[in-house]
Amino acid sequence: FVSVDRTSSPPALVSGAYTNQNLNGRLHRWELDSSSRKLVTEQGVASPTKLLFPGVMRMQGATSAYGYYFISSSSPKETGLYAPGTLYHGVAGVGSIVEHGYPAFPEDLHYSPFSDNIWSLNEMPFHRHVFTVKRSAMLYGCGN
Repeated sequence: FVSVDRTSSPPALVSGAYTNQNLNGRLHRWELDSSSRKLVTEQGVASPTKLLFPGVMRMQGATSAYGYYFISSSSPKETGLYAPGTLYHGVAGVGSIVEHGYPAFPEDLHYSPFSDNIWSLNEMPFHRHVFTVKRSAMLYGCGN
């Protein structure tokens, strides 16, 4: 999975990969050139500027906005086929991450700074939905 962080300067890509074997799944942050919007390279090679191990199993998508990372996960998968997923958020390297209930079969995430919405979708067979969650409501409660 991959998303773009337009709230940072310079902008960046956040990418990761699913793993259900352990908590060693990682996120990569890739800096983008401010003018060309292409990956920053050195001698033709792009390298991540940050490597994060958030300790989240079954990561399905991730995005970042204003210093916070948001991760969708299909964990827990303990209560059957349509078990709910989890949405996590936190600041890299600062404290613990916060868990929120989330729909079953969650997938990628995208943050829109224009609407303050985190866009997501699920891959539930015959019930695929695209939906949004307010970033500010997740961080500060539903009154915001």
